[in-house]
Amino acid sequence: MAQLRRSLTVFLFGIFIGCGCLKAAAENANENIQIKFRTLGYQSSPQGLFYNSVGEPVEITVPQSFWSKEYAYLGPSTLTFYRPAEVAGAEPEIIDSVELSGDVKEWLLLFTQQPSTGEIRIYAMDVSLEGFPYGSSWYFNLTDRTLGVVYGERKFRLDPKTSEKVSPDIEPNQNVQLQILAIRNEKLQDIYNSQWPQESNVRYLIFIVESLRRRERVEIFSVADYQPAVDE
Repeated sequence: MAQLRRSLTVFLFGIFIGCGCLKAAAENANENIQIKFRTLGYQSSPQGLFYNSVGEPVEITVPQSFWSKEYAYLGPSTLTFYRPAEVAGAEPEIIDSVELSGDVKEWLLLFTQQPSTGEIRIYAMDVSLEGFPYGSSWYFNLTDRTLGVVYGERKFRLDPKTSEKVSPDIEPNQNVQLQILAIRNEKLQDIYNSQWPQESNVRYLIFIVESLRRRERVEIFSVADYQPAVDE
């Protein structure tokens, strides 16, 4: 688990800044923004975290196996999370801050924790439906290898420490063949193969990591987000 968290932390520094998932809003630092966000913990679930909205403290939960409920925020573009002081009058413990843009319609804040120090880092992902609709998957290659992915009828390349959002070219609500390939011994070989449910009301984050159990194979860790039911 420690190795996986380290891999993700290094990965996020490169990929999120490179692809624009981490939104800097320094130019709007003095302006208030009004946004909504959800949270997700990767291999950890920090407890007792708060943020302030309109000057009032709001406690959050950081689940690992699903996205949290939606939180509202009104304040500066720098959103800071903290733990309240245990002693009256003392300063709170600042955990981490993220820069957000009020132009993004839906944020997901991904919380990771350094195994060696326990330090929490937070990464902001633009998960607006226009770019990441239900029925699609967002793949993250946390390995140091270039991978080929076959997802239904879709075939695409994933370079090391990159990501890709895709939807299979098939009808929804059926199983899809998910196959991951890599060059091994100068040949393209299958290193992961599984049936994957393709559902029109679900979108997946899929993290690909090196297998700790099987040499030169990979494993995936996925988190599903289900479309809210529409009241009739």
